[in-house]
Amino acid sequence: MKTDAEPVEIGSISREIYVSAIDLAAVLKITDNEVSRLSRSSVLVRVSHPEDSRAFLYPLLENTTRYVTHLRSAREKAHVNFLLEKSRMQKIQRLRAERQHATETGVLIEKEKVFATVGAGILACKQALLSRGERLEAALGQLPDREARVEAIRGDDMRLLGILAAGLEAINSDGG
Repeated sequence: MKTDAEPVEIGSISREIYVSAIDLAAVLKITDNEVSRLSRSSVLVRVSHPEDSRAFLYPLLENTTRYVTHLRSAREKAHVNFLLEKSRMQKIQRLRAERQHATETGVLIEKEKVFATVGAGILACKQALLSRGERLEAALGQLPDREARVEAIRGDDMRLLGILAAGLEAINSDGG
């Protein structure tokens, strides 16, 4: 059985082939509306048709490469987002399991860490309170009126409360 086939030319393409949106859509397996949308978003390129000022021609080879690159980058972004979400879920599951284990064993916090942090906070407050008299006496002696002295005392009180709050914050930030 003999068939009449066209001769096939083997070699590389040296010139760009320009096609219509419909033909490019057929090659890329998308609709011509998608071709227009992708060209408006600069994924695909187009040039004005030399014979019809309202029409466009699309370079086939360049746009095929651009479209494949676009699909790959979209797939890679989706994969990265999937991996990020998966790692978040694994972290949540790990924290739930740790909390469940801590509840079952009766050790929700590490007491030694809490005691050490509270002890350090109490020590800092004690030292600040013991040095308060000399500090305030020196500061109050330089102030001219009662309102300024009361304001200085309140400022020192706020500093002491800040030391206490920092100690409590340290407990909270240690996961206790």
